[in-house]
Amino acid sequence: MSALAGGRSQFHGSTIPDLGRTGTGSRLTRLRAVLADLAPLDVEAEIAPRLPALERFLARATSRPAPADWRAFAAAAFGVAEPAALPVASLLATAAGLPPSPRWYVATPLHLVAGMNHVRVHAAGPVTLDAERAQRLVARHGEEFAGDGTELVATRFGLLFRAPADLAPTVTHDPERSTGRDVAPILPSGAGGRRLRALMAERDMWLHAQAAAGPSALAPNTLWLWGASEAPLPAPSQRPAVAGNEPFLAALSVLLPATAPPVRSELRVLRVASLGADGNAFAAADETLFAPLLAAARRGEFERVELWYAGRVYSLGRLGSYRPFRRERPWWQEAGS
Repeated sequence: MSALAGGRSQFHGSTIPDLGRTGTGSRLTRLRAVLADLAPLDVEAEIAPRLPALERFLARATSRPAPADWRAFAAAAFGVAEPAALPVASLLATAAGLPPSPRWYVATPLHLVAGMNHVRVHAAGPVTLDAERAQRLVARHGEEFAGDGTELVATRFGLLFRAPADLAPTVTHDPERSTGRDVAPILPSGAGGRRLRALMAERDMWLHAQAAAGPSALAPNTLWLWGASEAPLPAPSQRPAVAGNEPFLAALSVLLPATAPPVRSELRVLRVASLGADGNAFAAADETLFAPLLAAARRGEFERVELWYAGRVYSLGRLGSYRPFRRERPWWQEAGS
């Protein structure tokens, strides 16, 4: 199947105004950006729209291997050493005032699309539920699944799911990077995988009956459960500037001690929320997200601009550290090279 197949093209992402300065006008020395929902294409890549500014950035930058989860790279800006695993769900629960536990899973609302021989995540990515819809979903879940040892909770960081106490450890995956793709490779696995998949299937059938709608025309027909871990909670120790309202970064900010010193770096999470066939969304992303990154590095507004993309960090310093003679390649071929 094509990673560009199906769905309405949609662009989500913030612009990058006043790069290199904080709200008080003090100079920032490093910009760390994450490209969270764009992954290399493995089939039919020739129909993907090109992203010239992103491709130029990747070609000029030096690169190094990075953690497979962008959150580990982002956590380093908070003074957290890049861990092998992050307890994403437990972190969000703790920041929301809930007891930390490996039983917590992130419950991401998705709209899945059935094909002839596969099921894929809709090209628009995760479905956003406003607070009212989320609370209504939680209330109905409590009525439907009372007594089965589970709990669905709405927090400022999104929906969280508490699994039964006797669920064995599972291997799960953030579904965002599978936007537009077959879900088979990211299904829960491990000792508790089969049971977790059964819990998800029960909620799929329930959501189908509920026809719960998001703010757009798309309705979530699954709650994708992921992010549980027995790893210790990270201990952030420094305060970077954080742009936007990314839940994971907001949760790390909540856990910072009051005495945490500020650091002169900024974190941004960039999202191209659709891999639909309409190239206009890609053009908007290239102009609004990636061109400013390249321009900021060229003008020396930061000492270093770093971009996490598909398990590598691409880094541009001031002029002189570029690789100007490296040929630009399509963005889907660059990752992992």
